[in-house]
Amino acid sequence: MLKGLINTHRPKLLWFSNPVNPTGQSLSLKWVEELTAACALQKTAVVVDEAYGEYTDTDREVVSASRLTRKYENLMVLRTFSKIHALPNLRVGYLMNSSRDILKAVSLYRPMFPFSWFSLFLAGIASIDEEHVQGARRKLLVRHERLIQQLETLKTFSYLPSRTNTLMLRNAYIKASELWQGLAKKGFLTANLNRVNGLKGQNFLRMTICSEEENDLFIHDCRQIEQALMVS
Repeated sequence: MLKGLINTHRPKLLWFSNPVNPTGQSLSLKWVEELTAACALQKTAVVVDEAYGEYTDTDREVVSASRLTRKYENLMVLRTFSKIHALPNLRVGYLMNSSRDILKAVSLYRPMFPFSWFSLFLAGIASIDEEHVQGARRKLLVRHERLIQQLETLKTFSYLPSRTNTLMLRNAYIKASELWQGLAKKGFLTANLNRVNGLKGQNFLRMTICSEEENDLFIHDCRQIEQALMVS
């Protein structure tokens, strides 16, 4: 369907995230390549934002669309140090692409001094710190599995499977705004996605998977909200 739309409308640029933001789901590299190939025929540039990409990598392999850049010059892949490296304040990311023309065009619009020396220095250290990335990914897998098991015990809550450090959930009987407010009063800040295109009216909130202690408190408060519903 998407390839048909590309052939019909012939857009100049197609931009999507993988893993998908905000759902946290992962798109296969086979699907990404098929889409990129279809775009190449129409001279459509493709940008794959892999801000959460390290969460779907493994200790043995980097699962990135960047492996396709030599074959498809229309493909641009982005990654950042803001997520798994926990360095959002540095505002450092990088572009992977094999087209000299695209790289030259990007350089023309790049500020003369886009980063401080401090930001670049820390990003350089982070780029070779595989131990941190692997450790963070392993901890997340354990916390993620435990949190899912706890969510399964709640009768009025549902969630979407995720491959990242975030999770979308909702309550069958409470609007997103009410659930957001209830959790905020208990000290948990979530993102209300009820006005996001594609998710409007579905009453989803997005939470960040934290430490086991914080996740336990989150489930405890969700259970309290659920019990209050049953009493009323």
